[in-house]
Amino acid sequence: YALTKNNRMNSAHLIRNVNYFGRQLGFKILLATITADKFVGVGIVRRILSVFLKVTDVAEKSFVQELYVRLNDAVVGYINKIIEDTSISKAKKANYLDLLPILRYLLQKAKLKKLADQVETQSLSIYLKNFESKYLDSRLSGLQQIKKLIRDMVSDEKPKKKTSITSK
Repeated sequence: YALTKNNRMNSAHLIRNVNYFGRQLGFKILLATITADKFVGVGIVRRILSVFLKVTDVAEKSFVQELYVRLNDAVVGYINKIIEDTSISKAKKANYLDLLPILRYLLQKAKLKKLADQVETQSLSIYLKNFESKYLDSRLSGLQQIKKLIRDMVSDEKPKKKTSITSK
């Protein structure tokens, strides 16, 4: 699960704990928590993502690639379930769209650029579902997220101004 060679920057305790957690099927259990039929709160999913963020720096690349593809599917499935399930209260649904930028950052940090870019496409699809909802607050939320995504894309495409240091 965790690299043991050439990993002088990280604590031996962290590496040992990550390996132990993996052997005890901890990562699979975290994934299963997100994909479970029983609804878990957005805060819990956010904490699970934070665990993966902390592990990313010490994890073996093959482990990261295999697990993070499943993590991506789990989080996107979780968000789609929230959108479609009308029995989940509005308070429990709050801030679920915040999971997408966290997921994208996690995938970028793990150097899974292709998967991170897919999150943007999946985000647009999710925002569109909100926009097409029969509820006004969901429509407004979807519209705001689409506008934000467009704004972010435009700002990413603008060339960065080069600054030069000149002495007087």
